[in-house]
Amino acid sequence: MAKSRGKTTRQANTPRPQGKMVTLGLPEIEIGAWRPADEAPPEQVHMLFSLKGLPPFIVRFKSPDSLDFLIEELARYRRYVWPGSEALDLANDTLEEEGDDA
Repeated sequence: MAKSRGKTTRQANTPRPQGKMVTLGLPEIEIGAWRPADEAPPEQVHMLFSLKGLPPFIVRFKSPDSLDFLIEELARYRRYVWPGSEALDLANDTLEEEGDDA
């Protein structure tokens, strides 16, 4: 398991916010590899979140451990929320070189 550099706060039953809620729509998520120069190998993974009416938000993963931590936590919550869903098989997934830049 990846080692987190920060603290993780978990809440079993998060209460619904009180009052009126605004629907912003579904986020658009782009994932790409960042390189410092055209011919350099990729050094970071970037995730860009876009919601209508808000400025884009970028999350940068500068090490495999930080990305592994997010992936493991998302997979853990996926199993918790949807226990009957088909398990993920990520053993043979590879990224094509063309079009992988952020």
